[in-house]
Amino acid sequence: MSPGRTARTVPTARPAAGGPLLAVRGLRVLIGGRHILHGVDLDVAAQGVTALLGRNGAGKTTTVRGVLGLVPRTGSVLLDGEETVGLPTHTLVRRGIGYAPEDRGVFAGLTVAENLRLAERGDGEPDYALVHELFPELLTRARQAAGTLSGGQQQMVAIGRTLLNGNRLIIADEPT
Repeated sequence: MSPGRTARTVPTARPAAGGPLLAVRGLRVLIGGRHILHGVDLDVAAQGVTALLGRNGAGKTTTVRGVLGLVPRTGSVLLDGEETVGLPTHTLVRRGIGYAPEDRGVFAGLTVAENLRLAERGDGEPDYALVHELFPELLTRARQAAGTLSGGQQQMVAIGRTLLNGNRLIIADEPT
């Protein structure tokens, strides 16, 4: 942190009865008639970092997509003690889940600033100061088309979008 800056606190989630912020039980994903995931269980604590590790093709991205409701799923996915299976993905986003996808998902023809603006939820003041403090390059490239950025710079945009809204949970698929 540079001199003269104050530390910024990020709101912490308070899971129901001290349990995990996210609890996944028996998650199953069936795509095209094929069983892709078979009964995945995992917990994500309210604080800290949880990593899902495995070899290529092990189902990490499918697990993430299942948690977010981006693929058909069964089982139980509790966010702060409330069931989310059956809810559309946009509802999960409104409940405080930010997602930086594996492919970064930037809108190539839009500028960096426009990509960030699209991530604003409208339920509070977006924290551009935090995003620009962590990724100052996004401020200097604000008028540049996101499709002309390097892969790492596009990843900054993807992660920056998750930080704008004070999300309770950020899921970054292949963040490096």
